[in-house]
Amino acid sequence: MHPYDEVTWEKRTAAIANEKGETVFEQTDCEMPSFWSQMATNVVVSKYFRGALGTPRRETSVKQMISRVVDTIAGWGREGGYFATEADAQAFQDELCHLILHQKMSFNSPVWFNLGVAASKPQASACFINSVDDTMDSILTLAKTEGMLFKYGSGTGTNLSTIRSATESLAGGGTASGPVSFMKGFDAFAGVIKSGGTTRRAAKMVILNADHPDIEEFVTCKVNEERKAWTLIEGGYDSSFTGEAYASVFFQNSNNSVRVTDEFMRAVAEDRDWHLYAVTDRSRIIKTVKARELMRLMAESAWQCGDPGIQYDTTINDWHTSAASGRINASNPCFPADARVHTTAGLIPFGDLFERAFAGEKFHVYTHRATADAPGTGVLATQPLAIMRTGVKPVVRLTFSTGEQLRCTPSHRIWTVNRGFVAANELTPNDRVMTCNAGAAVADRTLVASGAPLGAAVPQAPLSESELQEATVQMVSREGDGVEVVYNLTEPVHHSYIVDGFLVANCSEYMYLDDTSCNLASINVTRFLNDDGSIDIDGYRHAVHVTITAQEILVSNASYPTEKIAKNSEEFRPLGLGYANLGALLMARGVPYDSPQGRDLAACLTAVLTGEAYAQSARVAREIGPFNGYAANRRPMLRVIGKHREAAYNIPADGIEPELIAAARHAWDEAHELGARHGYRNAQSTVLAPTGTISFMLDCDTTGVEPDIALVKYKKLVGGGMLKIVNQTVPAALRRLGYGETAIADIVAYIDANDTIEGAPHLRDDDIPVFDCAFTSQHGSRSITWQGHLRMMAAVQPFISGAISKTVNVPNDATAEDIERAYIDGWKLGLKAVAIYRDGSKRSQPLATSIDKTTGQRVQVVERPLRRRLPSERHALTHRFEVSGHEGYITVGLYEDGTPGEIFLKMAKEGSTVSGLMDSFATAISLALQYGVPLPALIDKFSHTRFEPQGFTKNPEIPIAKSVMDYIFRWLASRFLSIEERDRLGIIRRDEDGEPVDVSPVRAQLSVVQPTGAAAPGAFVNQADAPTCSDCGSLMVRNGACYKCFNCGATSGCS
Repeated sequence: MHPYDEVTWEKRTAAIANEKGETVFEQTDCEMPSFWSQMATNVVVSKYFRGALGTPRRETSVKQMISRVVDTIAGWGREGGYFATEADAQAFQDELCHLILHQKMSFNSPVWFNLGVAASKPQASACFINSVDDTMDSILTLAKTEGMLFKYGSGTGTNLSTIRSATESLAGGGTASGPVSFMKGFDAFAGVIKSGGTTRRAAKMVILNADHPDIEEFVTCKVNEERKAWTLIEGGYDSSFTGEAYASVFFQNSNNSVRVTDEFMRAVAEDRDWHLYAVTDRSRIIKTVKARELMRLMAESAWQCGDPGIQYDTTINDWHTSAASGRINASNPCFPADARVHTTAGLIPFGDLFERAFAGEKFHVYTHRATADAPGTGVLATQPLAIMRTGVKPVVRLTFSTGEQLRCTPSHRIWTVNRGFVAANELTPNDRVMTCNAGAAVADRTLVASGAPLGAAVPQAPLSESELQEATVQMVSREGDGVEVVYNLTEPVHHSYIVDGFLVANCSEYMYLDDTSCNLASINVTRFLNDDGSIDIDGYRHAVHVTITAQEILVSNASYPTEKIAKNSEEFRPLGLGYANLGALLMARGVPYDSPQGRDLAACLTAVLTGEAYAQSARVAREIGPFNGYAANRRPMLRVIGKHREAAYNIPADGIEPELIAAARHAWDEAHELGARHGYRNAQSTVLAPTGTISFMLDCDTTGVEPDIALVKYKKLVGGGMLKIVNQTVPAALRRLGYGETAIADIVAYIDANDTIEGAPHLRDDDIPVFDCAFTSQHGSRSITWQGHLRMMAAVQPFISGAISKTVNVPNDATAEDIERAYIDGWKLGLKAVAIYRDGSKRSQPLATSIDKTTGQRVQVVERPLRRRLPSERHALTHRFEVSGHEGYITVGLYEDGTPGEIFLKMAKEGSTVSGLMDSFATAISLALQYGVPLPALIDKFSHTRFEPQGFTKNPEIPIAKSVMDYIFRWLASRFLSIEERDRLGIIRRDEDGEPVDVSPVRAQLSVVQPTGAAAPGAFVNQADAPTCSDCGSLMVRNGACYKCFNCGATSGCS
C-alpha cells in the first residue's frame, strides 16, 4: 500500500492573519493529512507550496509537495547507483515518503524551496561556510556569494580573521579598513535579501579569532550600534526590530562569535597577557591586552546585546575527522626557525627554507611510507605544495631517551610506532617515537639516497625486532621553551616530512570547514515514543538510515555558489542530520530536562543518531566508495569515531532502559567496525540545528535540543481564532508519573486558569521539575537555569559531529560575571560553542554590570524606560464636560487593548493662557502614559485637587468637582478603572444604600484583538524584547540564535 493510502485526507483553508486580524495569506481547498495541525497546514502551504498563488502551477496538496521532493531524490539515487534493484529503490522512495507524511522527519527549508521546481541542480543546503582572502576582489566576491545564498534560502558563516586589521598598512599607502568596516557592507546585503525570495530573513554568522588586532572593536561593534538605535527610539522612531530605528544601524542581521583556543582560556584563568598579531606578518605583535579583560569585554557586550558568542577552537579540532587535511579554520601546528628539515639538499633550518623558497628556489623534502594509507617502508622525496610562516606561538622542548631533542608547537603531531600521529603535548613515556635512519645516515642524520633517482624510494634493509627498538625512542621530558616565530609545510603524497630526524605530520592548504556546505534534516523523536513511554529503537534507527541516505544523495546533485564550495562539498560530503522535540519527549516520559536522567536519555538518543548515521555512511561507502578525502584522513577519522564510541560506553546506565543503552553502544561498535573496513561516505554526519520552520511542519512542541517554552499555548482553529490549551505533553507526563485521571483533570484545569503548574492540587513537590520550561511563567517563579542548558549541551556534544545551535538563556538580573562564568563553564564542559542571551538585554542599558568590588554589594541595574506609541489609526473617546459653568472637552486616544495612551484638553480659545496650560498639561500626561506611568498613579495624584473653577457639573456620575483636574481624573477613573481600583483610591460613587454604582470601564466594551502567537498572551514573561514578525506582525520567540513566529511560521533564519 502506498503511504498516501494509509492516512485520511481533508480539504482545508490555509490562512495567516497579522496582529490586526487582517489576512496576509490565504489559500483554499488545500489537501492535508487529517492529523496535521492547522499551524502545520498554514506553514507548509504558505512557505513550501511552489508555484504562483492563484495559477494552475500552484501546488494544492501535500501529496504534490512530498512527491516533488521524494521522487526527485529517489530518481537521483537510481542514477547514482545507490540501489541494487528497482525494488530497493521503490522501497526507499516509499519509506522516505512515509517518514515525511507522518511527521517523523523533514529536510531543511532549501530542499522544500528548490527541489523539483526548475533547476536541474538546485540549492539544497541550509548552511555554507565561506572563506575570504585579504584582497578586495575576494571581499567583494564574498558579498556576492552570500547574497546568492540568501536568495535561495540558505545561511552563511565566515571567519574574517584573514582580513588585515585597521592598524595595518596597505601596499599602495594608507591604512586598511579592517574586517569590522567590511562587515557593514555584508550586513546591509543580508538585511535587504530575504531567504527563499519571500520566506524568511537571511541567517548570517561572523567569526573573528581572539588574537586578531581588531578583536576589541569586533566585540563591541553591536553594542555601539544598539546604543544608536536607542537614541533613535527615544527620538520617536519605531522601536520594533523591523522598524526604522534598528533598520538604520549596522550588524542587526548577523550573529557574531569570537574563536578562542585553550591557550587563551588558560590565559584568562591565570590572568596573563594576550598578544594580538598582525595579519600580514604573524611575527609582529600589534597590541598586548589582558586575556581576562578581553573575556570580560566579551561578557559585558553579550550582557547588553547578546553578542558575541564564543567558539572553542581547540575542542573543535580535537573532534575533527579530517585532521590530515588541515585544522578547522585555525592556525596550524608548526616548528621554530632553527628546526632542520630533511631535504635532498641536506638539512636546512626552517627559517632559511622559507626565505629561500619565498625567493623562488625549489626544494624536495623526504616523506616516509609509514604514514601512507597502505603503510610501507622507506622514504620518498617530494616537492612541497607550500612552505609557510604561520605566526608566533608557544614552543615546547621534547627530550628523548637517546638525549635527542625536538622543538615544536604543543599541537604538532609526531609519528609513533604504537599510536600513529600523536600531538607533542599528548606524548607519554610509553610512546615509541620513530626516528628515521633509513639509507646512510651521517652524524647529523642527513639522509643519503644512495644514488637513487629523485623521487625514488631510498633503500632500507628490513629491520629485526631488536633493530626496530634501536630505531625508536621514548620521551623522557617535556618543557615550555618560549614563544617564537614558527613555520610549516604541506607535503602532498603521504602528508608527512622529517624534522631533525623525527617523522612529523604536515600542514594542509585546505581548511576543512571553509568553503563547504551542509544540508540539514531533523528527526521528530516524539514520533518514536511508544504508548508505555519506551523508545521505538528499531523505528528510530531505520529513520536515521533512510534520512542519511537521502541527504547523501543530495550532495552530488545539488548546486553550490562557488567552485571551491562545490569541490570541497564533493570532497568531504558533510551532512547535518539532527533531531527535534527532545524537550517534549523528556517531559512525556516524566523526566526533568535538567536532571542526570534527562541528560543520560538525551545522550543515548544522540549517540544512536550519530552512530547509526556513520554506520550507514560506511555501508554506502562499501558500495560506492568513501569520500575522496578519506584516504588521507583515515587515521584521524577513526580516532574521532573511537572517541565517540568511548563516550557511548561512558553513558551512565542508571534509569535508562537497557535496550537503549545497548543500542547506543552497538551503533558505535558497528560504525567503527564498518568504517575501519570500508571507510565513510561522509566526513561529518550530524549537527543539532534549531529547526525553526520545519518544527512547525513536524508539529513539534520543542525545537532541536531545547526544552519546552511554556505549559500553556494557543492553538489555531481551522475557522479562525485561537483556543487556549494546556500543552498536551502535560497529561501524558502526569500519567507516566502515576497520577489518576481525576488528579490529572484538576491539575490541567489549574494550569489553564493560572498559566503555571506551581501550586496545582495533587501535584507532588518532587514532580514539579518535570514541568520546568525555558521561560518563567507570568504567575510562577521556576524555569530551567542557564547551568541546566549548558549541562544538557555537554551531555549530547560528544555524540554530535558538528556543533549545537542553541542559545543559553540567562535571566534579566544576571550579571556580566554570570555570562563570563558561562563561557568558562562551556569550555570546561567540552562544548564547541556557546551563545548567551540575557532576557531583555536589547531593552536596557547597564549603568553597572557587576558586583561592586569595594562594597561587595550588587550595583543596581537601571532600566531605560520604553515609550509605547499609539498606532497611527486608533479608537478615541471624546467627552464634553462643564464645571461651574466653564465648558471643556477631553479626548482620550486608546491603544489596541482599550487602555488610554494620550489625552487632549480644550477649554478656551486657541492661543490663550488657559489653552496653552491645558495643552501642555495634556501633553505631559500623554507622555507619562506612553512611558508606562500607571493610570491609577496619575488618578491618585490629581483627583480631589482643589482650585477654581469648582462646583456643580452636569454629569450625574460626578455631580460636584473640586477643580477641572479633579473632574478630568475622576472621569478617567470611571471609564478605565475597575470598581475595586476606584474603591481603593477613594473615588467611587455610592447609592443611597452605600452600594457602589457600577460604571463599566471602556476597555471592557471595546473589541480587543488578542495576539495570535502560539504562546498565551502573558503566559510567560521571558523574551520581553523579542521582535515582531516581519510577515504578520505577531510577537516572535527566540529559537537558538534566531527567532520564530508561532502565528505564521516565519523565522529570522532558522531552517
